[in-house]
Amino acid sequence: LAALLVMASHVWRFAGGPNAPHTTSTLLSVVQNGHVGVSLFLVLTGYLFTSIVNDNSGTLIYSAFIKNRALRILPLLTVLFFVFLSIDKAQHNGTTVLSLLLLQLNVGDEMSGFGQASFPVGVWWTTSVELQFYLVFPFIVAFFHKLGYRYLFGLIAIFIMVRVAIFGIKGDMYWAQYHSIVGRMDQFLIGMVAAQLHRDRPAMLRRIAPLLFTASLVALPIFCAGYRDVPWFESIFAFTVEALIFAALIVGYQALPVRIPPMLDRALSKAGELTFSIYLLHPMVLAALMAQFGFPHFTSSFTLNVMLYLLLYLIPPVLLLSKLTFECIEKPFLSLRGRYFHQSGSSNKAE
Repeated sequence: LAALLVMASHVWRFAGGPNAPHTTSTLLSVVQNGHVGVSLFLVLTGYLFTSIVNDNSGTLIYSAFIKNRALRILPLLTVLFFVFLSIDKAQHNGTTVLSLLLLQLNVGDEMSGFGQASFPVGVWWTTSVELQFYLVFPFIVAFFHKLGYRYLFGLIAIFIMVRVAIFGIKGDMYWAQYHSIVGRMDQFLIGMVAAQLHRDRPAMLRRIAPLLFTASLVALPIFCAGYRDVPWFESIFAFTVEALIFAALIVGYQALPVRIPPMLDRALSKAGELTFSIYLLHPMVLAALMAQFGFPHFTSSFTLNVMLYLLLYLIPPVLLLSKLTFECIEKPFLSLRGRYFHQSGSSNKAE
């Protein structure tokens, strides 16, 4: 869902779709503002890693954890980074590599961070934000388990107040915060809170799961249609509200008694393996397709044309390329990952 939202949003932008608020219906504003799918990725990150910690009784080994995350993200990202350098080598030198090594791919361009002016790097900036979070996650989750929910709520309040100060000094800084850990930390933290609630209050969540799930589906298009109407809300609270909506979606879905049929579940799991490749590769593929073939108008509906383009033009080549990069680049490095939990009294480690 997150990847599809982001891809649909990019097709919308590349095809010249309207970007101003209230230029489409409330429901279709989810496609127009599909970049909110990034928020779902980040909330899921906090949720999944906190769930993994909760499911293991051992001690998280910092170095092994960071090694695993680097093996997940850096191989394909590094290959694409050097593709970028080959395209625009006259503008770069050895110091450019520091942008990758120092996790600074989210700076350097007003919109999408490093390199967007030269090459459709698209969502590369999110890898830096994620890696920045991974560096502090083991500490945050340890302090959380020691100090309780008030610790995470305190951190969330700090980042909101920082954005209040930034807005007071600079005014509307939505896009600057959009690409930064300052704007995104709330989303990781709210994902962590959701994971802990799923563990601590399962009975309560089962009772309200249909309400949470339904409310999140209703709230998302309403939010997408109106969040840009008030500059202070957009700059200060938009990321937090997005995270709350997606946390409700995740927790509500997890607690629902309905389960996906096994065959469909296995198919989605296989597709999930390719998510990272799809996420990184689709802007490059989309830019190439648009440059060579333009945007065909299948019908009189722009939104329907976007969805048809996504299904017929973009997804097939992206899936093919993603399968190749996963098998030849990602998967071999993933096999080098180790366990990063140490069980007390033994030498065993558990993931």
